[in-house]
Amino acid sequence: MDRWFDARPVSVSKSRRFVEEATADLAPDVREAIVLMVSELATNALVHATSGFEVRIERDATTVRTTVTDNGEGTPSLSFPGEADPHGRGLRVVQELSDEWGTLDDPDAPGKAVWFVVDVSPERGPETRSGLLARIRAWGSRRRNPDRAPDRPPVDDRAE
Repeated sequence: MDRWFDARPVSVSKSRRFVEEATADLAPDVREAIVLMVSELATNALVHATSGFEVRIERDATTVRTTVTDNGEGTPSLSFPGEADPHGRGLRVVQELSDEWGTLDDPDAPGKAVWFVVDVSPERGPETRSGLLARIRAWGSRRRNPDRAPDRPPVDDRAE
């Protein structure tokens, strides 16, 4: 299942709705994680590639593989923003919430793709992903209400 979205800010919310519909049968924490990761990657496509983007969702019994492709140049890479920096966490969110992720470049065509895989097998418990989602929501709340608590990044540095 895939859909192309134009290079307009409203496309980010449209891509979230597309993913919500495509994953409606999944557990709420899994669906929320996939929607958040697509939202981050769609925003990156608009901001960094200044292009429209395609969202592709491929599913089997145990995994959901999602790919966001744009027409921009360059290869996405993880950044390490400071606590007060409001940008630069999108790929870190993908890294933390997915079970696998990566980038694809086609040397014969413009653009690139960022993909991620989420394990949806019944054996996979929601504890880890739910905990990360709670931390990300809390971080977002503090960003909108800076009087409440000091700003902290939404993910830890355990992967570095």
